[in-house]
Amino acid sequence: LVNYYLRLQRGLSETTIHALQDCQLLLGLNIDFLSNSIQTIDPTNTLQSSKAEDTQTLLSAILTNQQTCLDGLQSTSSASSIKNTLLTPLSNGTKLYSVSLAIFRHGWVDDTKKGRWLTERKHIFSDIDSAGRNGHLPLRMSRQDRKVLESVSGRKLLLQATGDDVKVIQTVVVNPDGSGNFTTINDAVAAAPNKTKAGKGYFLIYVVAGVYEEYVSIDKNKKYLMIMGDGINQTVITGNRSVVDGWTTFNSATFAVVGQGFVAVNITFRNTAGAIKHQAVAVRNGADLSAFISCSFEGYQDTLYTHSLRQFYREC
Repeated sequence: LVNYYLRLQRGLSETTIHALQDCQLLLGLNIDFLSNSIQTIDPTNTLQSSKAEDTQTLLSAILTNQQTCLDGLQSTSSASSIKNTLLTPLSNGTKLYSVSLAIFRHGWVDDTKKGRWLTERKHIFSDIDSAGRNGHLPLRMSRQDRKVLESVSGRKLLLQATGDDVKVIQTVVVNPDGSGNFTTINDAVAAAPNKTKAGKGYFLIYVVAGVYEEYVSIDKNKKYLMIMGDGINQTVITGNRSVVDGWTTFNSATFAVVGQGFVAVNITFRNTAGAIKHQAVAVRNGADLSAFISCSFEGYQDTLYTHSLRQFYREC
């Protein structure tokens, strides 16, 4: 139904179209989350603690996504025919997912584990003492990539391997003057491989100092992507979308990410819409196992939108 109305579009307000686009993205994610959950549960009557955590996380995110879609549609001036057609099945779906989550918690989650997983499973960067401090990260990469990165930054950004190092499979450089691999962040993101497997390594995009007026979206296929800048207030990604100007809160973000395992380091994310424009997001994060290290977020309302799934922030 959402796709049907998006194909029509005629007579729909800009805000309604944006809300439908939000639903298209969110419900697409829900299909993936449901599929992954079913594949995990179906073969067994028992689950390892980590698998149970992963599944509960996905089921919780499904509820969040469904509610965000509903909220967006209800806040628009869309025609009553659209609301009447969509709101009932969406509301029924929300009830079904809520019951499914409750049943899963009752049947597969040990009472002693409920609410404790976050203290037991840590993010990949949480135990690295130097992670993000003074622009240092313990990354493991080829000599050529290391040489390129250090020549661009003009300083020793990377520590030697320590056993806790993070593997980088490829490094590219973004520089507006044309001296890097790309002149825009979006072009570099588009060049990243799709569906990188966990443990294979990160695709690293190094963004040299400058102000980048771009709306960047890291979609679900761009997994284990790392974007590193020259530092807070040095590498700046900026935009000015807002609810007052016809965007939903969800898609007003200057920088949005849903790709699993995303990492950002040494970057300022900014939304300059101003206080009179109400909700205006600088970063919207719905990426599981994502991390923001030594970053800053600037705006006036809903600046950092921590939408769903497991997220880690350090030195921000």
